[in-house]
Amino acid sequence: MKLTREALIERDLKRNVWTVMGLPFDVTTEAETAQHLIDAAVEDEPCFFTTPNLNFAITAMRDNTFYQSVINSDWVVADGMPLVWVARQFGVPLPERVAGSSVFERIHKGYKDPSRPLRVVFFGGPDGVASEAFRKIETDSSHLQVVGFYSPGFGSMDEMSATEVIEEINTKHADIILVALGAKRGQEWIERNREALNAPVISHLGAVINFVAGTVSRAPLWIQKSGLEWLWRIWEENSLFKRYWHDGKAFLKYYFNNIRPYKRLIAKQNKRPTQTIDTKFDQSTGTLSIIGDVRFNQLDKLRQQLIELVTEQRIKTIDFSGVEIFDASFTGLLQLLNKHVRAYVTEGLQLQNLSTEHQDVLRYLALNEKL
Repeated sequence: MKLTREALIERDLKRNVWTVMGLPFDVTTEAETAQHLIDAAVEDEPCFFTTPNLNFAITAMRDNTFYQSVINSDWVVADGMPLVWVARQFGVPLPERVAGSSVFERIHKGYKDPSRPLRVVFFGGPDGVASEAFRKIETDSSHLQVVGFYSPGFGSMDEMSATEVIEEINTKHADIILVALGAKRGQEWIERNREALNAPVISHLGAVINFVAGTVSRAPLWIQKSGLEWLWRIWEENSLFKRYWHDGKAFLKYYFNNIRPYKRLIAKQNKRPTQTIDTKFDQSTGTLSIIGDVRFNQLDKLRQQLIELVTEQRIKTIDFSGVEIFDASFTGLLQLLNKHVRAYVTEGLQLQNLSTEHQDVLRYLALNEKL
């Protein structure tokens, strides 16, 4: 069931999202996410589920198409301990790492309604892996049914998105489509085809098919929770070493250029007295002027105002001249707001009268070229 534009706007702007390394993450747990996806599947409510890790976040900083695939997602979780560590440094309340593979395992083992099995399609993965994952799920006692598995190999995006391919998937009436094409190709394939696919839940969870099939072993739980799963992955898949080496260097650069200075700025801002938020809207220019501290605990009233303004296609600009402080919760809200403003203003939401400190915050959050 496709949601109306109005329903999509309200759902997005009420999400509790915070910016970490340039991406908006939902504040949620592994258990809550599994239940969210089950509810979406059973209630036929569209959910593009995205699970960025460190490599994903670093790539999105320089690849705008990849970045937009996260903005266009309906539920975004931090699938990597480095992201959780950065969140904690910034005071962002991400409670835990939410690994896509663990979420699927919870659904696989925890869904208990035999009268309404969840129908799953695997799309992608090496030859034979999806069929082996299908065989293992078919012979276990879970209430998941694999109703289709496709290995498109190294076909082009056009070939993998051909009408006959999408129609064949749709004949399976899946509740969940799990894609395994590599993160960039997987996100691109979902973005291109999600409107034509009839499955409510769609996600690129590349490692899941390998884990279910048993071709790659998952790290023990204590390694997952310690943040050292990358070492285990390199041991299992030596080809990942180069990627993790590159990511490690990029993360160190981000730490010194972004994390350390932003921590100092946050400490300085926290010493200032809190200013109550107020707003003024100029109908003639579509400009919303915000006065005060735009922090998480003062966003409820603003959220509702933004929902009304963007639904009525009136807001075009936000004036920051009266803003003293804003946090990563407000920037997360702005990222989703900008998506909906772009539907009627080509250049997107405009931010006006940003002070040097405002610009510093956007730079530290890796948003200086995104908003």
